[in-house]
This record gives sequence, C-alpha cells and structure tokens, in this order.
Amino acid sequence: MLIMGNEYINWAVEPVEGKFELKSRDKKIIDNMLHNSRISLSELGKKLRLSKVAIFNRIKNLESRGVIMGYSCFVDFIKLGYSVYQIGVNVNMTIEGKNKFGEKIKKLEFVNQVLQLSSGKWNYLIRIICKEEMIDEHLDKVIGAFGQVRSFEVLNVSKEIFINKGEENTFESCKGSENLTKLEVDLLYELARNSRGKIADLAGKFNCSAQTIVRKIKELKKRGIIFSLFTKINPFVYGNEMYIFILTTKNRGIQEKIAKKLVFIKSMGILLNFQNPNIISFHLVSSLKDLVEIEEGVKDYFDKISDCQFIRIESQLVYNIFPEDVYRDIISSI
Repeated sequence: MLIMGNEYINWAVEPVEGKFELKSRDKKIIDNMLHNSRISLSELGKKLRLSKVAIFNRIKNLESRGVIMGYSCFVDFIKLGYSVYQIGVNVNMTIEGKNKFGEKIKKLEFVNQVLQLSSGKWNYLIRIICKEEMIDEHLDKVIGAFGQVRSFEVLNVSKEIFINKGEENTFESCKGSENLTKLEVDLLYELARNSRGKIADLAGKFNCSAQTIVRKIKELKKRGIIFSLFTKINPFVYGNEMYIFILTTKNRGIQEKIAKKLVFIKSMGILLNFQNPNIISFHLVSSLKDLVEIEEGVKDYFDKISDCQFIRIESQLVYNIFPEDVYRDIISSI
C-alpha cells in the first residue's frame, strides 16, 4: 500500500507577495515543461541552446522560487468508470469562515479541485470524482463544509480535453470501464505525486524492471488513461493569473469544435458539461492581450454562443490530482 496524504498530491496555488519577472529562457522552460514534465535536459538544452547543466540549474532555481511546485499527471477517471462533477457555490463568508471552510474541504478525500473565484454567480467552483451512486452523499459533505450557502449548481462533466504539446495532439475522455492492474494503479498514483521521477527509482519501488515501467507508461498514454504528464506551477509568483472561460452554446453540436479551438490557447484543460454552462475552459494569462486572444479564438462561433464570461481565479485551495478516496476504491475492486 502506498503512503497516502494530501501533502503529496495537493497543488494549492495562492497569491504571493514579492513577484518577480521571469527571464525569456525561463519562460521557454516552463512552456516546454508545462504539458511534458518528463522532457529531458538534453532536449530542453537543444531547444534553448543551453547546456544540460545550465538547464538543470535554471529548473532548480524555478523550483526554489516556488514557480515550479512539482510534477504530476492528469488521469482520465471518466474512462475508469468514475463520474466527475463540478459544483458552483454562491455563499457569503467572513475571512474566518473561509479559513474554516478551507480546513474542512481539504479533509474530504474525494475532492479533486477547489477554486475561489473573484466574481460571477459562484464564489467557489469545486470538482469531485466519485461513482455516480455516491454523488448525493458527497454533495452533502461538500455543502456541509460551507455551513450555510445561498445557492449551488451541480454540473456533470461529459468530457475532458487536454493538450499534450510534446506530441502536438489532444487527449479526450469518454465514458468507459477500463480495468487496471494494481501495478498500473500504483504507478498512476506515484506519477501523480512526481511524474518526473527516475524510471530506475520507480522500478525499484515496484520491484519490476525499468523496461516494464517505460512500457506501462506508454500503454497508459496510448489507452488514454494518462492525459498528460505535466508540471505544476504557481503563476502568481511571476505575475501571471489564472482564468476560467465559461460558455453556454445555443447548439451542443458546436460544443466540441469550440473546445478544440480553446485548448490550444494558453490552456490548462477544458471540461464539457451535460448541463449549462456546457463549457468551462481553464487558462494561464499574462496580460489583457491573452484574454483577447482567447476570445478571438472563438469569434467565428459568437452567433452560436448564448453566454460567455471570463472569471479570474483568486486561488486554488485544493487540487488533489489523484484523490485518495478514488485510489482506495480502485484498489479495492482489483
């Protein structure tokens, strides 16, 4: 059994003081590593015309400054038979109330992500992963963590779309019931903790050959269970921001075309919902120009969109890439 714990998985991103400006080459390192955390020092060196030692030192500097927070992987839980829900919550809370909520929500081991938003009809957007029959029970726990709420909406995610720039393609989820071995589950969980770990170390941890680990990672990517091996960053440290772009289309037939346009523009992923809003897209933004670029990307579809808005993310209180509750549930079914 692997050691569980939020300290390994949680990708919390909050505003910080003392922001600094990234150098051009550091920006390129982040751009290359963001969707491909396992890119080699040699490959990065060739792209940036720097030595492996120089690349290594720059990465270590970005880690020490809190720009790079770790390395992980996006897993397609929908393909594994789980449902993904987004819960938009409107609530009035004091600073003390927000702190208590933060403490409570971090203890819910089925919670995938918690975003605090700056405006719009929701103050928080919470994502949970569970079997369909558990949604009511889990929803009660999430709402209970707030105490009293004004209103909330539950959106059932129909599809997730992520980009893998290392391979210049996108990964799309679809409902399924893929079966995994215990080695595959443990490997996914370990990659969620550190996707840049040495293959030899992974082989030693799981008492198998390095060739087996390499083959398993390739298989999991080919099966679409691994969306992307990515780098966790805190954009607030160097003055960037995170936004969600929320859209409702008049015709759901156009939903995926819009999503596939957006996924290539400053994107960290897109969730398509059965309910409205039927598209929620996540973006890293450095300036107003970036927001304009995102909007320009869907201008050809404006007549097919009934509503859209950008909302700035104030903080990411929780991002448990591989929720512990899901890990235990998968293992128990093997």
